[in-house]
Amino acid sequence: MERFKKSRGSITVFLSLLMAGVLTVSLAITELSRTALLRGNMASDCGNAMTSALAEYNRPLLGQYNIFGLDVAYGQASFNEGKLVKRMREYMPGLSGGLGPGLGYEDEKIVTDNYSFLTDDYGEEVYRQAVSYMKKKYGIDIVSNLLGLSDDASKLEKQKESLEKVKGKSLGDAKPGGIFKSIDSLRTKGVLSLVLGPGSSASGEKVDSKDRLSVRRKDLFAASALPKQPLTSRLLFDQYILKTFSSYKTADKSSGLKYEVEFILAGNNDDKSNLAKVVDKLVLIREAANFAYIHTDAVKKGEVTLLATAALAVTANPVIIKVAEELILAAWAYAESICDVRTLLQGGKVPLIKSAATWHTGIGAIASPGTSGVLHTNTGLTYEDYLHVLLFLQNDADKCLRTMEIMEMGVRKTAGYENFRMENCICGFSMQAVFKVKPLFGGYGSSQMHYGGAISYEALEKGS
Repeated sequence: MERFKKSRGSITVFLSLLMAGVLTVSLAITELSRTALLRGNMASDCGNAMTSALAEYNRPLLGQYNIFGLDVAYGQASFNEGKLVKRMREYMPGLSGGLGPGLGYEDEKIVTDNYSFLTDDYGEEVYRQAVSYMKKKYGIDIVSNLLGLSDDASKLEKQKESLEKVKGKSLGDAKPGGIFKSIDSLRTKGVLSLVLGPGSSASGEKVDSKDRLSVRRKDLFAASALPKQPLTSRLLFDQYILKTFSSYKTADKSSGLKYEVEFILAGNNDDKSNLAKVVDKLVLIREAANFAYIHTDAVKKGEVTLLATAALAVTANPVIIKVAEELILAAWAYAESICDVRTLLQGGKVPLIKSAATWHTGIGAIASPGTSGVLHTNTGLTYEDYLHVLLFLQNDADKCLRTMEIMEMGVRKTAGYENFRMENCICGFSMQAVFKVKPLFGGYGSSQMHYGGAISYEALEKGS
């Protein structure tokens, strides 16, 4: 009996030792499994937190302009990284133990960096998003309809060079009167008043130059540049501007300025100055085109030759007479261009290259430009078409920067967004984090977990 009891006692101790080992291994496996689960949950939480943070994007910016950006100032004027981190913490259920008992963790450090700002490289991301939007909405086929305008713009640039050479000539010591007095004073008159005509006036809206992005944050653009864009992207961005922003002909909304396209082209602080500058550009390209055509019209050249010969009969110098002919031709082309631009502003069309049938003014218009009415034709280009030509000739960096300025003005018109600033908007960032995990069983399991990841709107856009 005693021996039997001793045997039972030895077996009990053995089982106790065995069970202690099994329990230890089981707890270790459980702790390691929990840690592995926490790592997966933590990584998922971090990814979801970054996505959820981007989901708080600026609604007016996307709604009005189809540009995605997260305003990290959160309604204030200054960039606030701490607020971004705070918002992400709120999207991590594991920090509050919301994943279940024993499945929580604590953050020791969360850092965000490598921000992709909308204003980087003169707004390259704004440019990219605008082009992407145009491709999705209208398809790449829209470019084929715009290639002709880009070719026209290149031709007009060459014609302007020929015209400028003529305008730089003089008659030397010859001082004829008559029409040459009109030529001397021709370009000193205010062009805007001539093309608007009686009863029409320009908007008086203006903005504070000190609060413009280009003035307020010169440091952002001093050492950066917009990368060179392919022709397709340039055409699509120009079309984006025309379809998104108002102009003299479509000024039914306001971002602070009514003539938004004209602002992008001219960059002045008030509507009237911007319209005047665009009108000057239109007059110049029309003058160049008209000057090129009038050289091919034998009838008009004959009129000019007779007038120049009569005015300079005293000198009888064929060289001076030839120069006079060129000056009269240029002046007549200018008078015709005033008529052309007035036609455009009143909703008419003007052919890029004139013909005898579409030439409107007589030689007498040199003495009184702007009094010849408007051209009536169903063929040619509209005001918007000519704006597209001007946009194509415009520097891409200036276009993109001023486009961002108009967006900023427009967003600020929405209640609650009065402090909006484009330089506070991001479209991507990276996150580095360290989390602390308390072990459930003794000292088993890792005490720290690390996370590193990045997110961008472009990547999300491609994945959608």
